[in-house]
Amino acid sequence: MKTLFRNLLPVALMALTVSAVAQNDDIYNENVIVTGNYKPVLENHQKINVAPTIVDTATKLQHSFNYKINPTRMSSFYEPSRIKAANVIGEPKTRLYNNYVRMGFGNYWTPLLDVFYNSTTSKHLNYGASVSHLSSWGTLGDKDDPVSYYGSNQNSLTSVSAFGKYIYKEKLQFSADLKYQNDYNLYYGFNDSQLDAVGLSRGDISKKDYRACYNFASLNAGVKKIAAGGWGYNAQLNVADLWSTYNRNELNLNVDGSVSHKIKLDQKLQPTAALRLQLSHFWQHFDPETMPLGYDVESGLPTAIDTARGFFVFNPNLSAAIFGFQLHAGLTGAFDYFTDPRDMAFYLFPDLSVTRNFFRETLGLTLGAVGNAAPVSWNAVRLKNPYVQPDAESRLTRHYDFFAQARYSLTRKLQFNLKASYNLWYDYLSFMLSDNYMLNNVFQPKYESFNQWVFRGDVAFVNDEMIAIELGGTYYKGKGLESDTLPGLYHPSFDAHLNIHLNYHDKILVHLQGLVLSKMNAAFSYNPEDYSYETTVTLPMRYGINLEVEYRHSKALSFFLKADNLAFQRYYYWQNYPSPKALFIGGLTYTIH
Repeated sequence: MKTLFRNLLPVALMALTVSAVAQNDDIYNENVIVTGNYKPVLENHQKINVAPTIVDTATKLQHSFNYKINPTRMSSFYEPSRIKAANVIGEPKTRLYNNYVRMGFGNYWTPLLDVFYNSTTSKHLNYGASVSHLSSWGTLGDKDDPVSYYGSNQNSLTSVSAFGKYIYKEKLQFSADLKYQNDYNLYYGFNDSQLDAVGLSRGDISKKDYRACYNFASLNAGVKKIAAGGWGYNAQLNVADLWSTYNRNELNLNVDGSVSHKIKLDQKLQPTAALRLQLSHFWQHFDPETMPLGYDVESGLPTAIDTARGFFVFNPNLSAAIFGFQLHAGLTGAFDYFTDPRDMAFYLFPDLSVTRNFFRETLGLTLGAVGNAAPVSWNAVRLKNPYVQPDAESRLTRHYDFFAQARYSLTRKLQFNLKASYNLWYDYLSFMLSDNYMLNNVFQPKYESFNQWVFRGDVAFVNDEMIAIELGGTYYKGKGLESDTLPGLYHPSFDAHLNIHLNYHDKILVHLQGLVLSKMNAAFSYNPEDYSYETTVTLPMRYGINLEVEYRHSKALSFFLKADNLAFQRYYYWQNYPSPKALFIGGLTYTIH
């Protein structure tokens, strides 16, 4: 029964379908009767894969909008209340000591005294005073050896000074200082053998016969405008007077000022234009009544000097920063009526430099060409060589320097510096023994003109405040401009130095210094037959070791020991003037509460 129902069901469904289609007259109607078993089969056909689309018949409208923004500042009537200053509880102020006294004593009967006073912290006023003295009263050599015995080489240096500075409304700075200095030396550059050669002995002479005593007083006053931008100026007035034995006197009036203006062109450029002016005038007077021991009186006393001389310098310059380069360009002009007061000369010098830093300021390079002029006054001569004759000749020294300099910081603690320069010197101050003194103990100025290559280098290592080491040296290669064979006197060919600073917890301070100075020519002879020069005296190489140690017992009390020339070398810095051997000075520094 179930099988018969399953066979007749499809036939009935087809009959219903054909009957439904037959209702349409346009379709052919045919009845099909199927007998037997029917097996339905679904044939495979291709799928219709078409995505439905919706077509929008509405037209798109393109709109163009024009609009303007008119900002309007809204005023607010709200004012925030002021914040009251907070009370900060900090550490108590560290007490500042405004004075100290340093006293010491050493071999060769060498007393030392320094007294210093300075005002305490102030935003507007700073003033102070100081007194210092250092002298030596020993002798050089063995009395039993007439060649090595030079007798007493007494010398002393005493100075008194006072200074002050006042800042007005944080814009103007007024400063002034007053100084007096007494410098005492002996023309001790002769031994007992030289005295015997001229028929003299130590008992026949007095120290008054060959002493050199210089008194120097100066007054400085200045005003400076403190300004970060715009106009700035600086003016200095200096009056200095030198009077000494053998009736020498030199009065100097010097006025030095500059004005600068920062031009507002670009924030990065920021050029600054400046003009510097200097006028220096000297009055020199010399009335020879007596001369140092050994002067050849048969040749007569030197001519008296009563003259006025000076020079004027102007220096317009411009500084700017462009694309990382620091530029400085200017010219220096000098009117010279110092060398010859009766005839004025004019000189022009370059004032150019360019600096560039690389690799985040690790490497710095500088190229430059600069020049200047400086007067060789009587005061300048005695500061360089106190054993000079009273009637020293004065000239204006000129200098041209073309240089390249490099600075390389390997780390924050290690830095290298190199510099190479080509120098031109005209009327450079040097010295030679005067032929007018039988004891060969008095020098006369010798002015030289030459070109010179200078190569300088140093390396510095700084480890915070604990240790600092500097090692460096300089090599000189020169050639005379007046004559190819004229040897330069007192010109080293090289020098080297080593400085070491140690600071152990601000308790123990150590400073060690080493110095090497090459041999130097000190005298020469001239051969008129072949117009040649030959060096006759050469000073030996100088090497020295200096040491200073300080122990700070407290903030108010410390002890020190100074040792000079630890190599125990009897060197000669000037011909016929031997130095003392090792010098030791010990003492203390005390602050008065």
